[in-house]
Amino acid sequence: MGIPFITHERPWFSQGIHLTPNANCLSLKAVGDMVAEYDSRPLTLTQAKIAGKLAGDRFLQRNSLEWRLYNKNPEPAPWPLDTEGLRVLVLPSSKNEFAGHDEWASPWVDNTQALDDFFEAFGIHSNQVVVRCHPNWSENIGRVGGERSLGLYLEWTRNRGIYCISSEQKASTYDLIQQADIVVMNGGSSAVEAGVCGKQVICLGPSTYARAGFVRAFPDKQSMYALDARKDLEPDLIIRKTLRFLYLRSHRHPQFVDFVRPIETTRYTYREGADASRITDMFHTGKLVADDESYASDESEESQVVGLLKDKRWGELADYEVPELDLPLLEIKRRPAFRWVDEVRAMLPRGDRG
Repeated sequence: MGIPFITHERPWFSQGIHLTPNANCLSLKAVGDMVAEYDSRPLTLTQAKIAGKLAGDRFLQRNSLEWRLYNKNPEPAPWPLDTEGLRVLVLPSSKNEFAGHDEWASPWVDNTQALDDFFEAFGIHSNQVVVRCHPNWSENIGRVGGERSLGLYLEWTRNRGIYCISSEQKASTYDLIQQADIVVMNGGSSAVEAGVCGKQVICLGPSTYARAGFVRAFPDKQSMYALDARKDLEPDLIIRKTLRFLYLRSHRHPQFVDFVRPIETTRYTYREGADASRITDMFHTGKLVADDESYASDESEESQVVGLLKDKRWGELADYEVPELDLPLLEIKRRPAFRWVDEVRAMLPRGDRG
């Protein structure tokens, strides 16, 4: 009807608010445009350390403010195959929450068809491949289980003689990523772990990072045969651009980052001083502007953090104390009738919905 609107969602890394102008909150356009805009802009030292902390937290499973944690207390996972050639790790994600959204549509019926096309185009053999099924397929999210997704990949790997690690197994996905040469995704967040390790990251289909410079994204079979499709990216470049993507998703893409601060995944504190014109301007322009528009003049500062990532110094990265502005507390109270909802919700497993 031509009426401007903004949808809202909890951001990936919790701080701030995820706002999307004139589209569903799952829309890829606003975040994709911003990713493309900032992909070539170096980070300052503070920005790079913030992004590095996010990477370190994930490898050490300290990322307690993300919506849901998977495969807690994983077991060490040596590479299970002893075959020559590149080691290929497939980390599928069901992406059921995106079903029916036009911007997430794929020409493939399912991801296994995309994988078949990719293996053919890149000359990858079954004995080079390990599939690590998503751990949440062995859990319920609310009342919904992942049996259908798990069954699809178990049958596909069995028919093709591919080594498969099932969802309920405790093998460390992070260990497998660090031993792989190529990590194949279909939109899942583990692309950033592969990226900060300098791995060749392949994404089959749409994703929030399809326009980021650390990944080769193939929207269809034809694109796999493009001139530069098989040209590897430089590991240093992959790490650097993954850092930029992490900072964008944590401090550029969310809005009001300094003013909406998480205590836990469902509890926040708020600070005074936010400029509401950020929202009114969004209604007028239909454009999402980065919450932090600053960047460095060269790569020297972010190179310090790139070095830490290359050395896998996860603890040092994770221990960085992120500076916060000293702003007055803003008291926001829920209506009494709704407070019991918050109390009950806090008792449920994180990421579940009844």
